[in-house]
Amino acid sequence: MRTKTNKSLAMDVASGWVHRSVADTESKTRKHAIFIAVHLAFGLAGLLVLPMWLAIFRNVTAIEVATFMWLASPIFSAVLVSHTGKLELGIRSSLILFSGFTVFLSMISGSLHSAILIWLIIVPIEAAMSGSRKTTIIGIGAALLGFAVLWIGSAFLPLVYNGEAS
Repeated sequence: MRTKTNKSLAMDVASGWVHRSVADTESKTRKHAIFIAVHLAFGLAGLLVLPMWLAIFRNVTAIEVATFMWLASPIFSAVLVSHTGKLELGIRSSLILFSGFTVFLSMISGSLHSAILIWLIIVPIEAAMSGSRKTTIIGIGAALLGFAVLWIGSAFLPLVYNGEAS
């Protein structure tokens, strides 16, 4: 008797979440299942860190709560693909959420001077890998909008995490 690996078990679980409109095509089902499995895993990993964080740091700030909400946001993209059957929509939502998370982290850690800002480059690269021109344009737009928000925010709204005025 052969035992299942964690990878095949995760794919079996994710395959059950695939929308019935794409269940007839094996290649589409596989693509959807991979997307759902990866996004569920990353979202749940973000949520699993929360109890440890609360055990170590008992007083949690609003910024930390917002950070954990962003870490759990890939679950939204997985559920969106599962309920609509539209993989492109899930990819686009994932790109927008990732660029928003990058901008959020950059704003609280130095704005345009933050090392996290380099991660905005990933958004158009991942969008281009989707193979869709519209998704690529949305990815480029999300990255540019994120950069513009940081640029305008750093000029008019100095935000420092420790609360000191700059």
